[in-house]
Amino acid sequence: MTHVYVGPMLSASEPLLAAPGLRVLSPAHGDLFDTAICGGDTVVLIDAAYHQGSGKVVW
Repeated sequence: MTHVYVGPMLSASEPLLAAPGLRVLSPAHGDLFDTAICGGDTVVLIDAAYHQGSGKVVW
């Protein structure tokens, strides 16, 4: 399972995020302690530096 935490600059309805085996959520404090994350899973965080006005996605 791949857990993808998506910030506000990218919609969770993005077609690339509709792939099988992806669990798409909004990031929040403490997410890495989620009991749904198991050994062997992958965690991806997609967020952006929009407060600084760059609008660039940080991967």
